[in-house]
Amino acid sequence: MTFDIIQNINNLPFEIVLQILQYIQPFTCQLKLLHVPVLRYYVASILSHSTKWLVLHDTLSPITDPFAMNDIDNYIPISNVRNCINTNYKNLRISPQIDGDVVHVQNVGSLIYIIAKLRIMPKNIYFDSYETFNGCRKIRQGIIDHAETVGVRMMKYSRSTFDRDAYWFNLRNLIVASADYVTSLKLSNIYLAGLEFDKLVKLRELSISGQLYHFELFFDQFGDGLQCLELVDLNVDYFYLRYLPRNLRSLTVDKIQLYGRVMNLPLYLHEFSASFELSDDYDVIDLTQLPLLKKFTILGCEELRSFKQLHLPSQIEHVNIQRCFKLIRVQDLHMYQNLTVFEWSQALLSIDIYMSKVFPDSLTKLVINGQDSRTNSELIEVFSQILPEKFNSVYGIDCFSIGDEFRLPDGLKVLSITNCRYLQVNLIGWFCHHV
Repeated sequence: MTFDIIQNINNLPFEIVLQILQYIQPFTCQLKLLHVPVLRYYVASILSHSTKWLVLHDTLSPITDPFAMNDIDNYIPISNVRNCINTNYKNLRISPQIDGDVVHVQNVGSLIYIIAKLRIMPKNIYFDSYETFNGCRKIRQGIIDHAETVGVRMMKYSRSTFDRDAYWFNLRNLIVASADYVTSLKLSNIYLAGLEFDKLVKLRELSISGQLYHFELFFDQFGDGLQCLELVDLNVDYFYLRYLPRNLRSLTVDKIQLYGRVMNLPLYLHEFSASFELSDDYDVIDLTQLPLLKKFTILGCEELRSFKQLHLPSQIEHVNIQRCFKLIRVQDLHMYQNLTVFEWSQALLSIDIYMSKVFPDSLTKLVINGQDSRTNSELIEVFSQILPEKFNSVYGIDCFSIGDEFRLPDGLKVLSITNCRYLQVNLIGWFCHHV
């Protein structure tokens, strides 16, 4: 990008400039554009509004820690740009997470230093402990006041007893002193009885890990504001799902013990993730009562063998299947005409996918990641006897040969098939059909 183009970039609409900057990856390269005066405003806007800030420790002395990815410093040579001051912004460590850009700030002192130096105020800020949040609240209350999303994680490494320990009192103090600020809570192994969660009037996201007693009494404290709930390392009987807040938009449950029963879930769910324990291989997971559900993720189910055991609403758009180590038949996938994304991890060899048209025409993304297991080997041995003409021996391994029977929707934009050593692609036959 030449200097003349950079100087005239202000003539473009604000949204277009932001899209251009988003194409510059990794995120540390975007930060380097803070050195360019004409781009500083746009990068600062990304840092302030779109980026998640995570403060790790409660100490107040700024830690001069340079970028963790200094090996990419030469990717964008900005030192030759006119009016560019070569400044090394310290105290920032960038997380290369796939699900989004996260600025890891080492401590509260570094957070204050960065905000003063860059003259920005983060809108989405998360604190890795109660002490970190409390330290920031006491020293720079304005940082918390300015943020739209304020998250706090409180974690105990061992299971709590029924005693009200220091973690319980810290959580109580958080609720009493900061009820008007906290929008996200992540609690792990903390005793929760006797706390007045109804005072957290701005709480939108809640994650609980390890233990939870008296479902009906606990969730009765939350009003319509709670929209995202995550229950980790918890086995939940289907009966207790009726006590969940009715206004939830997103729900994640580590394991639901279903046993042939119908789940009474919040009707406004847009996203639902869970692993399931069924009574037998003929039991079903019925979600047809959720009229707004768009994304469904199975985190695991040992008893799931066929897609016939999944009853999904017709408007479902995204299905993600994980750790279903016995699932083979997916022939009913074509029924969901609004489905755009289908992801299957730890997938067995499914003849349905490669020998018949199972995908709806609406599908735009297909991701399959195979599993190398004894079950899969046994399955291939059976299939190779039934369909010997479809299997070839490659380096001593029986591989299923994909030909022009593998039909993909015309609108498919993303195709990823990985870790499938049991597949052999007939390039001539298949690509002649699809190219």
